[in-house]
Amino acid sequence: MRESKVESKSVKYARGLGLEVYKLTGSADPDRLFIVPGRDTFFYVEFKAPDEPPKPHQVKEHKRLRKKGFSVFVIDNFDDFKTALKWELEY
Repeated sequence: MRESKVESKSVKYARGLGLEVYKLTGSADPDRLFIVPGRDTFFYVEFKAPDEPPKPHQVKEHKRLRKKGFSVFVIDNFDDFKTALKWELEY
């Protein structure tokens, strides 16, 4: 499945659950920011095609964000997105 398909399916699913979803546009930024309304919960997602790793500059930015305590997921399939979302909602 292409990266764009994984991303669009995940965004549609999250919006259906009431999450706010923002597209980030910086070259090193994760692709999306997901915000859970009514809670202090948000997380970043870098979408990739199956088995495609993030580029080095993306890995560097993910590490920087994680050091500050933010959740950053690299997702290459819809099931992994649902698992990450469930983890964030239960956390």
